[in-house]
Amino acid sequence: MTESNQHSLFNSGQHCSLPNCNTLDFLPLLCKACQASFCKDHAPVFAHNCPSADLKTLSSVSQSDQVSFESIDDLISSHRPTPAASATTAQLERNARAKEVLDKHFPKTAKTTPLKPTISAAKKPLSPAIQLMLLKKRATCGDPKKKEGDVPPHERWYGTVNVMIKDINSNEVTLKEACDNEAEAGKPLWFPKKTITGKVFDLITDLLQSRLNSLNHTQLQLRVFRKDTIEPVILTEKCSTAWGDLVKDGEEVWVTRKQ
Repeated sequence: MTESNQHSLFNSGQHCSLPNCNTLDFLPLLCKACQASFCKDHAPVFAHNCPSADLKTLSSVSQSDQVSFESIDDLISSHRPTPAASATTAQLERNARAKEVLDKHFPKTAKTTPLKPTISAAKKPLSPAIQLMLLKKRATCGDPKKKEGDVPPHERWYGTVNVMIKDINSNEVTLKEACDNEAEAGKPLWFPKKTITGKVFDLITDLLQSRLNSLNHTQLQLRVFRKDTIEPVILTEKCSTAWGDLVKDGEEVWVTRKQ
């Protein structure tokens, strides 16, 4: 393209008359109101705030450039809140209709059956296996010289130890009944099963010394109450026997006064 052709091409367009735009447009549009040339974005009378536009001119503007004042009014009206009085009236009417439906299907004279109080099922006692599992979590070693990692769990005896040293008349009440009614909660302990019973007896009396009323070993003994035996099993009669051979896991051992 020659220099003369380039000069002719640039002179063929017109700049947009909007001062803020001034875009060179090769296909300028003429405003029918003010007769000024604008680019396609500012050609509508509303885009350049045409000072010469009037109602007659607006009616001749193309359909795409027109704004329907009627549509704007309708749009504004549709977004206006409903008067409070009208809203209240409509709400009251809906409430009245709802009440009619409720009264029809649920008359006030209808007798209602009172609900029966629910009786909760009796709490089932825990199984021996679960009781033993909980006991193992709470038990501490009864031998202060033993550490937690010294004895594997399967070589330990787990149970509770309690004290009952009150003098009783065996003709009126059994020792087991006295223990159940007056003793404190047993202390959860564990001992190595291979420990001889005599040593366990010494360890237990040392641990529970504050509850023994200054009684010495010669005045005390260890007992176990079992369902399959009438008389309690006196453990201290076999002090040289391994503790695990005399007592079962989960059993409660009692420190009592010798009878």
